[in-house]
Amino acid sequence: MTDRERAIVTAHTGINMFKGEKLGILYDYIEEKLGRSFIDLEMATEEFWIELKEKTKSDFISLCEDKPNDNTEKA
Repeated sequence: MTDRERAIVTAHTGINMFKGEKLGILYDYIEEKLGRSFIDLEMATEEFWIELKEKTKSDFISLCEDKPNDNTEKA
């Protein structure tokens, strides 16, 4: 899984897949999706996560779709 994919999953689900210096990758992705900067305290609000989940929905769903270069075998 790439760092961008981790950022998508984290932002959409609220389950953190980053720690330390890599948190910057997540924060950059969140700002991209929100279209604005944010402060850490916002992350403690339900409204923040509702907005973020909606704005990351299409990216999250695209992770679940079969891709032409997907090497997994079909049942």
